[in-house]
Amino acid sequence: MKWLIFVVTNPTVLLLTLLLFGVLAAIITKNYFRFGRLGSIMAGLLTVVVLGVLAISSVFNYWSVPIREQLRYYANSDINEKGGKSSSVQCDELYEKSNIHFEKKEYDEALKDINKTIECDSKYAGAYFKRHEIYLDKGQKEKAIADLDQAIALKPDYALAYNMRAGHYMINNQPDKAIEYFTKAIELNPNYHPSYFMRAIVYKRKGQNDLANLDLEEGVSVYPDKATVYMDRGEVYLILGEKDNAIQDFSKSIEIAPNRSWGYLRRGDILLESGKTEQAICDYKTAARLGNLEAQLYLKTKGIIQ
Repeated sequence: MKWLIFVVTNPTVLLLTLLLFGVLAAIITKNYFRFGRLGSIMAGLLTVVVLGVLAISSVFNYWSVPIREQLRYYANSDINEKGGKSSSVQCDELYEKSNIHFEKKEYDEALKDINKTIECDSKYAGAYFKRHEIYLDKGQKEKAIADLDQAIALKPDYALAYNMRAGHYMINNQPDKAIEYFTKAIELNPNYHPSYFMRAIVYKRKGQNDLANLDLEEGVSVYPDKATVYMDRGEVYLILGEKDNAIQDFSKSIEIAPNRSWGYLRRGDILLESGKTEQAICDYKTAARLGNLEAQLYLKTKGIIQ
């Protein structure tokens, strides 16, 4: 089983494996009359193997998308809230080593160093929050949530931790707890706009539209001149199925920051889904010109650009 996981999680190895199977299948098929029925059976088995590897690869890649990515609204690069202070320089150094490994997606090494950090200072809330992130990316959700709860227990004013905890409640279909924790996060940090947006989704799903709409406006009012705020709310509108509102927010984002590609790309995605292909391609061309790789890939696939 380990060799199979190795194959499907390493693109180069997977490609070489598929090419090898393909060549073997072609050789056997070409020499069918020489091998007779045995050749037919072998070709069939190889075809099954190739399809099986492809299927397993697709499933593995889907489920290996970190839960952390589903929570991208609950953490924001603009909010650099550290979970308190460690007790020594040595603990800080261990934390930073872990963080470096984490950014490189070297999760096992990151986990070793963050464990050492917690051994160095067992009351360092930020270390538990970081280990929670590592566990999420390793797919160990229960351990991640336990560490998040510990971070909150150690630092009751840890707004980002409350926000993330609310996100877990939301994903686990516990709307009342999600609202409770989003509300606490907002009380602790009223300038953290994703909390308003995500609480709005919960309200909408509970049928409390007035409260949801209020949150959607409150979230924008935090940074009314910031493009990323409108991008975030546009994504929320998409989650809620409100495409027209999403287009308006993506357009507002473009108006504020015309040299950023993401607004054009996301607006183009909606236009394409709505059958407005020419307008979508126009947005994709602008996004591509601004360096957006997704837009470039789409246009190349369609033969619009080289």
